[in-house]
Amino acid sequence: MDLRAGFLGVLVVLLFWGCSDQKHGSRPLEMQEQPVTFFNFLDQNHQEFRLKITPDHLQILSPESTHKPLFIMVFGLDAPSAPFVTLFNRIQENFKDKVAFLAFLDKSYPQDKIESYTKEHALHFSMLNLMDNTSFSTPLNSASWPLPYFLLYDKHGKLYQSYRGALVEEMLTKELQDLIQTQRD
Repeated sequence: MDLRAGFLGVLVVLLFWGCSDQKHGSRPLEMQEQPVTFFNFLDQNHQEFRLKITPDHLQILSPESTHKPLFIMVFGLDAPSAPFVTLFNRIQENFKDKVAFLAFLDKSYPQDKIESYTKEHALHFSMLNLMDNTSFSTPLNSASWPLPYFLLYDKHGKLYQSYRGALVEEMLTKELQDLIQTQRD
């Protein structure tokens, strides 16, 4: 009888201990600090952009954010990216009033090279060049994705989807339409 009472007592203590709200020195995942990175860019019209990026959020600090979904292409002028630039141009033409489009260059390029590339490819979107000599990579891609790659953020700056490799225009169009539909006020 004493053995049963002892066992029952230990069981009750273990249950209370397991159900207690002890922190054990760690914070829940959503409360843990995420690495924050700041980048400064100039577009082809010499307008400054300052961005704050975490693994799942992007915030445009200046100029002020547009409160639209944001579709980003990260590419390099030296990489074979002309078909992706053409794709990005076409999609931008179809969604220019509902989605903001930005292209980030992977590193800092001379201004004359940017002007030449802009004229050659008839860009309809802002191409952002790093203001310092660092390399651009988002915390999401860990600098290991081949160029170009794409990131889609909702109107609140939360990462919605990322794309790399072969892309199908119809798939991207459908994803943009779905995001716009869910983001209506």
